[in-house]
Amino acid sequence: AIYYDFGELMLPTDLKIKKKYSFVSRTLGMTAGVLSLKGSVEINSLINFFENKMPVDGWQAISSFKAPKTMMLFKKQTRWAVISISEGQFSTSVEIWVAPTLQGGGSGLRQ
Repeated sequence: AIYYDFGELMLPTDLKIKKKYSFVSRTLGMTAGVLSLKGSVEINSLINFFENKMPVDGWQAISSFKAPKTMMLFKKQTRWAVISISEGQFSTSVEIWVAPTLQGGGSGLRQ
């Protein structure tokens, strides 16, 4: 496993970044944005990877659902991470969105 731009968010080395579809911004010690990745990885092994590795780096699982596109939601003290996984015919695509929580909104979501 490897850490890319977000730090504290481990990724399997079988996934390669699609730079054209990725955007990462760094401000005041906070990194946010989207990483788009693709690789020959079975979808259930990716789900298990994130379920097991995210808590190691301090991420708390909030919610998830499995369908043709799997979505997983994690939270840290000052950030949210949304992981979207979809399996294609020859490869699996992953998008990881990381965003800061909103100031003053205890849950980090608009009310």
